[in-house]
Amino acid sequence: MPQTLFTQKEKEQLIQSLRTLKAKQSEYLRREADRIAKTCERKVARRLNKVSVTIQSVKVQQVLELERKQSPTLADLRTVKDTTD
Repeated sequence: MPQTLFTQKEKEQLIQSLRTLKAKQSEYLRREADRIAKTCERKVARRLNKVSVTIQSVKVQQVLELERKQSPTLADLRTVKDTTD
């Protein structure tokens, strides 16, 4: 298998181009992660705005426990809220 020999200048250019490529990819991934995080935050905020004010103080864990037992109604959630206050 023939070996390719690079001069010192070619090695430095190759290393520099790889570093540049790595920096561009890292920046792209950071921007993409920020974009995804903002999208998720908007979705969560939109869903939270749809939640009735009367049950906003009920903990999610309590709602999940209630859902496991039965299909909850607003009256059931108000009872859970009143027991925690």
